[in-house]
Amino acid sequence: MQEASVSPAAAVAVLDALLRDLGATVHRPAPLERGFALTAGEWPLHVGARVVAGLLELQAEVAPPGAIDAAWLLHRNRRDVRVVRYACSAEGATWVHGDLALEAVSTASVDDVLARLVGAAEDAAAVAVWPDWS
Repeated sequence: MQEASVSPAAAVAVLDALLRDLGATVHRPAPLERGFALTAGEWPLHVGARVVAGLLELQAEVAPPGAIDAAWLLHRNRRDVRVVRYACSAEGATWVHGDLALEAVSTASVDDVLARLVGAAEDAAAVAVWPDWS
């Protein structure tokens, strides 16, 4: 049995409702895009979300360039993280990404991906060698 397709607008409405329940301040740069902050450890995790190509995509920068060893990221992507993954920008900053097919969008599934995103961000921050900004 094929699941009913969720429209892009309906997927964003599910995300909006969940963020409203969490009390998150939401930035709406475009109809199918959102920006918001979640608590990850002791700092805000600034998450970007958008609907594109049949996916609800979520991403957040978790560490500055050079703060996390690339071998650690590869190992974690291969063995330890599910649904979300780590990536590096061209400058070397570490990002965490999570995608959810529109057909799978529900309050529970979006909540699960967000929880996994925050967990992956906390794990990355724990191993990061932070620059001295003082």
